[in-house]
Amino acid sequence: MNFSEFPFLRYLFFLVLGILFYPNLPIQGIYWLLGIILFFSYFSMAVFISLQKGFVGKMILPIMAYAILVWAGWFFAYQNDVLNQSEHLIHEVGYEAYLGIVEDLDETKPKTKANTVAVQGIYKEGKLEKSSGRVLIYHQVADGFRPGQVVLVKGQPKRVPPPQNPKEFDYQKFLSNQQIYFTQFTGKNIWLVDEIPGYRPLHVGVLKLREALKSQIHLHVSDIRAKQIAEALLLGQKKELDPELKAAYVTAGAMHILAVSGLHVGIIYGFFFLLLKPYQLTFHLRVFYLTAVIVLIWAYALLTGLSPSVMRAATMFTLIGLAQMKSRNPSIFNPLALSALLLLMYDPNLLYAVGFQLSYAALTGILLFQPLIVKWWEPKNKFLEYGWQITSVGLAAQLATFPISAYYFHVFPSYFILSNLVAIPGAFLIMSIGIPFLLLSWIPFLGNFLGYLLDLAIQLLNLLIMSIQNLPFSQISSIALKPLEILLYGLFLIFVYVFWEQRNKWSIWGIVVLAIIYGIYQLIEVAVINNRQELYVYSIGSDPIVDFYSGSLQYSYQKGSVSVSDLEYKISPHRMALGSHYQLQLMVSHEEEVVHFWLPNRKVVKMVRDSLYLPPDVKTYQFQFGKWEIVPDPIKVKLENVAYKIDF
Repeated sequence: MNFSEFPFLRYLFFLVLGILFYPNLPIQGIYWLLGIILFFSYFSMAVFISLQKGFVGKMILPIMAYAILVWAGWFFAYQNDVLNQSEHLIHEVGYEAYLGIVEDLDETKPKTKANTVAVQGIYKEGKLEKSSGRVLIYHQVADGFRPGQVVLVKGQPKRVPPPQNPKEFDYQKFLSNQQIYFTQFTGKNIWLVDEIPGYRPLHVGVLKLREALKSQIHLHVSDIRAKQIAEALLLGQKKELDPELKAAYVTAGAMHILAVSGLHVGIIYGFFFLLLKPYQLTFHLRVFYLTAVIVLIWAYALLTGLSPSVMRAATMFTLIGLAQMKSRNPSIFNPLALSALLLLMYDPNLLYAVGFQLSYAALTGILLFQPLIVKWWEPKNKFLEYGWQITSVGLAAQLATFPISAYYFHVFPSYFILSNLVAIPGAFLIMSIGIPFLLLSWIPFLGNFLGYLLDLAIQLLNLLIMSIQNLPFSQISSIALKPLEILLYGLFLIFVYVFWEQRNKWSIWGIVVLAIIYGIYQLIEVAVINNRQELYVYSIGSDPIVDFYSGSLQYSYQKGSVSVSDLEYKISPHRMALGSHYQLQLMVSHEEEVVHFWLPNRKVVKMVRDSLYLPPDVKTYQFQFGKWEIVPDPIKVKLENVAYKIDF
């Protein structure tokens, strides 16, 4: 593979660089405009110089072009940041109520209904002032709300709080990627004041169509779990998935088929190419046919909620379809890079979305490594060949996505090869039945027949997936990777690929250097672990959890019961990151409202109600806004809704 043949890969690299630079470049106001003018001036000079003879012009031209791309990445991130929008709700204080437009249908919760409201204005001292922003509200209005209805909400919403503990799931960041920074429980303090006719007709039409198709699934599919899988796989709606069923798919390594992605879009795209080959058609028929396929793909993408992976796949297949209109067979790498470029220009926050990262990593891994892996074995039997093709795809995808999934989810499915042999053909079969079912379910008898087949296919898939989950050692858990390890892993894959393709001796030296760096890093890690003496007080309800780390030993204290989900999301990720191998009971003694912690390093920490009394000569840190900040008075610490770290 010649890197110079794929210019959009280079363009994407420098745009991403600009997006990553944005949080660390405090350039505000008019400066971004001056920067663009400056860059374009230099670019114009470079074009002029390049027309002259000499090497200097040829050097300046690409450098200035890439500099503009870096600046463009910074600019798009700047424009997307609500902190730079003066009318955003995030800058407002002292208002009594706000006016907003309901964006979606109600999502039913156990005791409330959830909805997203787009703020239009706020009431200050009885006067309406223009404002913007999105608020996730939880209300108890019996009839609920519809998209396009204008509501008046009393009170002020609360900022989504940052994580209270290190490595805790960052719900604030998760919602901010959707441009939501506030939540509010309104109860019944919300009133319908108006309705906008024809509000976002495409969006509302898609929501209504999705609800209609959902009702058809409920009507024709009898098994409860089959209904849930049908909604997830065909409509992209996973919110009603049974926890046990979801856990089975996660453990088996088959969760990717429930997250509507490029696999599903590719099945639809490939299905139409099985029916008719575009290159066999005349030019005008080919354009008409491929346009219809592209429209159908985007209709499906809209129907399933436009997740990052679906947008990636739909954009990429659109670009491939446009190229095929000219009867060309384009390389997949340029459309892949261009799709990422367009999506990041539209929403730079997608770069930090796990789905976006996994989607592009998986497809890149498949494109690079699957052709190499499949050459390991060339079975003569067609069924064996088909199984090996699927296995090689799964191996290539896991090679590329392992560090990302391990970093975020800390697990690895042991039988992912077996689950792919079941899940991918199963997804193809369900999609092959499901898409015609969605189109024809309103026709009597035919809808019943297709619904019966769909029900049967999903039940069989569920049975096989749950059987894989029940196999011994079906999941490797408690995996903790650090950013440097992910970087080294990625570089290692690149060097291995270069060596495999070109037999380049420099790639061998690259692998050796990476091995040396990794070895040094591990030695430093071991030294740090063996010398650590750290006490952590986690924030989790009224009764804190206390961990003391002495070398590789972990001593813990927990008063009262803590839910499994709280431990899993709030505490366990940090424990895994610290790499403790043994867990022991921390020695404590109670005297009425006083708790003494007798630490293995012969120090004593005293907790009186909501305060910690610490020995001298320690460093105390408080976890705030995603990082540790030193506490000025390390002797007495008042416990608040954040975690603490005491370094001995």
